[in-house]
Amino acid sequence: MSERLRVLIVEDNPADADLMRDALRESEERFKKLFVEAPLGIALIDSLTGRIYEVNPMFAKIAGRTMEEMVQIDWMGITHPDDVQKDLDNMALSWKSRSSPQL
Repeated sequence: MSERLRVLIVEDNPADADLMRDALRESEERFKKLFVEAPLGIALIDSLTGRIYEVNPMFAKIAGRTMEEMVQIDWMGITHPDDVQKDLDNMALSWKSRSSPQL
C-alpha cells in the first residue's frame, strides 16, 4: 500500500509481542492478497478530497487506466458527469450520519 499504517505493540512479554507481530503480519498478507487478486474493482479513496490512494488491478482495468494513472486523478475524473452530483450528495449523507450521535 502507498501509505503504511503504523501499529505500536506494547507488551512486557517478548513471546506475546512476537505472536502479536506474527498475527498482524499474517493479517496484512491476507488483506493484500484479497485486495490484489479480487475479481471486483476495489479502490481506497479519501471521500472528503476525492483522492485515490490505491486501486487493485481489476479497478484499474474497469476504469480503463493503469494503476499508476489511477493515483494521479480523483474519483470525479473517472465518474460520468451525470453521476458526480449524486455521488457527492450520497457522500455528504454518509458523512452526516457518521457525525450524528449514535443511540
